[in-house]
Amino acid sequence: MECIVHYELIRGEKVSPLRGVVDVEPGHKPSVNELLDMFKDSDLHVVVDDPSRLTFRSTTPDDKYTIRVKKFDTGEKNNDYVEDTELKSIISNFIPKSRPL
Repeated sequence: MECIVHYELIRGEKVSPLRGVVDVEPGHKPSVNELLDMFKDSDLHVVVDDPSRLTFRSTTPDDKYTIRVKKFDTGEKNNDYVEDTELKSIISNFIPKSRPL
């Protein structure tokens, strides 16, 4: 099963939101080693900075950056979904009430 990894690449003051993909067993999250392999495949050479917070730092002396994993998306439904009623209300104003033939 594919897991989309949402992470931030931080270089100085610039924060770039990025994503990567890791194959995992259903119901599991990627391990730190799987994340390291994913970053390596993206030419991001890092070591683990804090495994509990899923932060990584570069090993390249010329290019200092850190990576912070934000979330994992396996496509499974979770209970933290909340419908955005304000957005739904705004969108409904753009949809015609009747469709002329």
